[in-house]
Amino acid sequence: MKNSKELTAVVVGASGVIGSAFAVTLLEKYKLKLISPRSTAIDWEINNDTIERIDVSLDQPLPDHIFKNVDLIVNCSTPNDQFKGGVGEQIKASVVRISNIFDAIDSSRKPALIHLSTAQVYGSELKNNVNEFTLTAPKNSYGLAHLAAEFVIKERGIDELSTFLIVRPSNVFDEFFSKTITRETLVPYCFVREAVSLKKITLNSSGDQIRNFVLATDLANKALQLLDRKINDSVNIGSNSTMSIYQMATLVAERTAQIFGESCEVVRPSNDNSKVDVDKLEFGSEFDGIIVSDNLKDRFSNTLDKMITYRMATVAQA
Repeated sequence: MKNSKELTAVVVGASGVIGSAFAVTLLEKYKLKLISPRSTAIDWEINNDTIERIDVSLDQPLPDHIFKNVDLIVNCSTPNDQFKGGVGEQIKASVVRISNIFDAIDSSRKPALIHLSTAQVYGSELKNNVNEFTLTAPKNSYGLAHLAAEFVIKERGIDELSTFLIVRPSNVFDEFFSKTITRETLVPYCFVREAVSLKKITLNSSGDQIRNFVLATDLANKALQLLDRKINDSVNIGSNSTMSIYQMATLVAERTAQIFGESCEVVRPSNDNSKVDVDKLEFGSEFDGIIVSDNLKDRFSNTLDKMITYRMATVAQA
């Protein structure tokens, strides 16, 4: 095994929530290449002389030098819910992006790969017990696109990689490590936006739906641990913490109120009946992918403080 800083990792799609968290986590032991269409323009919260930033369109063939002498690739480039296009276009983009990565890999040096998929390959509303043996049943283009990329990796990964890990994460959030994260349709980012701007969070339903939440930096550390086991398969990564949408909204409102020193309310529709017969969720893993943290709620609160503070700064600059 090489010594620290003799290892090189490439983070593809480094400007997002998970990609930037991986960059922060890997920085201790790896020289980094951060890849995205606008990597050099990002106002990163991480600054280090061992980081190389490369602007590349992930939808075009990648230059061979990107993966020259690379030990690890972390791929977060599968089209997400911000993709502009239909189902067929999103699936095609997903397959093209992961295929472009494989085509650019140095054949004389097989790197390891951590690929970020999604728990939505099991469906958009997870319920009951979900583990890696649960049948995949994506209900939207987001889940379908990720599942398509998984098939490419399983087909090519055995021959072209030293090892690979396909990560199906639960609901992920963390502080902003780059100031270009704009996926404000995700919980709790959407709640932070409303809380700071309006001092009110409005739910479209009762909010009793259960979600499993995990911090992106915890996910990155767990993925690196599991990569060493050479599983070469899809693995769920989540936490031992579940929370309803309403509980998360309330937590955001409480932290916002404390920071601003004024009230912030959560509004639920009075005529919504979806809170009846809401199924529980146990997001599990047969490969030790569940992160146990006794103080996860406190850590959520600390992370929300940073997210709220960041949102306040961006609102002030607008």
